Amino acid sequence: DADYELINNSLRGTANRIDTVKVTFIEGETVETYARKLEENNVCSAADFLKAVNEADFTNYSFIKAIPNAQDRAYLLEGYLFPDTYEFYTNSSGESVVRKFLDNFNARVDTSLKAAIKARGMTIDQAVILASIIQGEAADTDNMNKVSRVLQNRLENPGTYPRLECDSTSSYAKNMVPGEGGGAVFVKAYDTYEREGLPVGPINNPGLDAIRAVVEPSEDEEIKQCYFFATAYIDEVPHYFYSKTYAQHKKTCEKYGIGIHAKS
Repeated sequence: DADYELINNSLRGTANRIDTVKVTFIEGETVETYARKLEENNVCSAADFLKAVNEADFTNYSFIKAIPNAQDRAYLLEGYLFPDTYEFYTNSSGESVVRKFLDNFNARVDTSLKAAIKARGMTIDQAVILASIIQGEAADTDNMNKVSRVLQNRLENPGTYPRLECDSTSSYAKNMVPGEGGGAVFVKAYDTYEREGLPVGPINNPGLDAIRAVVEPSEDEEIKQCYFFATAYIDEVPHYFYSKTYAQHKKTCEKYGIGIHAKS
């Protein structure tokens, strides 16, 4: 009888075993990409995850509680789901999965980094929004620091440069699934060609390099005088160009066929 019970318990244990799965999230991916990956890996359904992102209560995290204009954002927690490799239980709840991301954000954006953000006169939220644009515009740390400098130059001179005019923000605004307010509302909220200053929220989930670039903008004397940057893909490799004036910027864009100044 004892042997039978042992075998029976062993079989029952196998049947009830909970599987785990590792999933990697890349710097600069959006909440929608996260949702798709989680569902594909049987962690949780995309719908459950997105519902948790926008509706679950995470105000026990001070950096989430401090988010302003939450109702105007497409996805409330966009920007705060720290990119990394995670091990999840399959068939988890969306809320428990989100907490894993937020716990990691809190650990990686540590006390010293939070203090450095405050020392620059920024809130955590402003830093994350700016970091997400830097992440969307630059592929390596050197250019992240340079892009950070250019964007902060513009933010510090709103009279002359009221808009950041970053393609990554307009792409986010136009590609996202429209929420209840409809697509046009989000375009105006996120597209920095349309709105002044920072977008209403982050446009992706930035990694540590991009967040650090916010507090460590380039100290290069040339870059410190620049208000424009452009990226050209030459043989599929990004090349970055920084300009002090609009005339210089326009010339670069015409030469390399970049954006609205590309010659048809």
